[in-house]
Amino acid sequence: MIQAHPDPGLTVLISRARWALVALGLVQAALAASPRGAAVDLGLAAVMGAYNVGAASARRLPAGWLTPLNLALLGADLVLALLWLNLFDGERGGAGGIAVAMVGVEAAALHRWRGVAGFAFVMALVAIAQTLAHPGPASALRAAGLVLPAIVAGLLAREGDRLRGQVRERARRLELLVRFGPLVGRHLDQDIVLEVVMQSLGEVFPHSWHGVVLGDRLVVSSGERSQPFGRSKLELPMELPGRRLGTLIAVDARRSAFSEEDRQFMQGLLNQSATAYENARLFAAAESNSLTDATTGLGNRRAFDRRLQQEVDRSARYSVPLAVMMIDVDHFKHYNDSHGHQAGDEVLHRLGALLAGGGLREVDMPFRYGGEEFVVLMPNTTAAEGLLVAQRLCAAVAGAGF
Repeated sequence: MIQAHPDPGLTVLISRARWALVALGLVQAALAASPRGAAVDLGLAAVMGAYNVGAASARRLPAGWLTPLNLALLGADLVLALLWLNLFDGERGGAGGIAVAMVGVEAAALHRWRGVAGFAFVMALVAIAQTLAHPGPASALRAAGLVLPAIVAGLLAREGDRLRGQVRERARRLELLVRFGPLVGRHLDQDIVLEVVMQSLGEVFPHSWHGVVLGDRLVVSSGERSQPFGRSKLELPMELPGRRLGTLIAVDARRSAFSEEDRQFMQGLLNQSATAYENARLFAAAESNSLTDATTGLGNRRAFDRRLQQEVDRSARYSVPLAVMMIDVDHFKHYNDSHGHQAGDEVLHRLGALLAGGGLREVDMPFRYGGEEFVVLMPNTTAAEGLLVAQRLCAAVAGAGF
């Protein structure tokens, strides 16, 4: 279905050109060689002027009326142009040819290349009819003169559509780049940063596969986890000054699918995402350091408080037991005063390694509570089961030679 151009300003502009054609028809009527030709020119100009009054007021019409109005005007212009051309073949003058040309421009402007294709089809039928009615070279030339402008107008309209599409796509990409920075920068999770990159690339390149490789590992992709086969492949660095973070791989089944403009767009996304990814990495490192005890490598009091609340909520929600074990190193202050703080830190470090490295069950979570005190969260564990774990831990500490 042919869709009319939604801009009323364009309808008004064409109506002004139609007034010029009406004026030309009146001049041609005044200069006509016969009264009959003058009457035809005057009548056709009057009809066009009459319905053009409605086109001049297109700006005041409801939006829903604009499409049927444009289609009706185009049909009326086409009928009058054909009448101007064929009613009096010997006296049609310049108005008929100009009317045909105006209809071609109108079809291209309002209805793009589809409208011109319909116009060219009608002109071809008219040209065939004229050639059959008046065989000969002159008639063939007149037929070509009808069809050729329509073909040229169609090619121009199609090229205009292509250029308009490029402009819209560039504007869309520019808008995405502008909002991509704040969008990806507000996330402090590395995985989410990469997912935002994949989502943005998927908006612009829906038929391509994309993946980000960090080191030798594919960490995120827009489709299947393995890299698919494709005729086009693009590899771009995600890097900071002096340091490469990873590589974006883009694959497409079509040949020569990625242009230089595509490459620049992807690199622009990567340049912004590299900064956001590094910020997320630094935040994760700082978050980890803030939750880790430097001496033992276990979670600290802050980490314990956060995890305890989660486990208490989980225990209440699913009605499962939860046990907590408190550990205190005997005579630690005396040992610390006698052998020095460095030796005391070594004791704490060894105990932390024992707790993390097999002295407990895999589900148990040890933390350094403070000083020489440790605490262990034991999910899905009753008090009796927790007592058995504590006894095994005491035996393991005794066997470690502290």
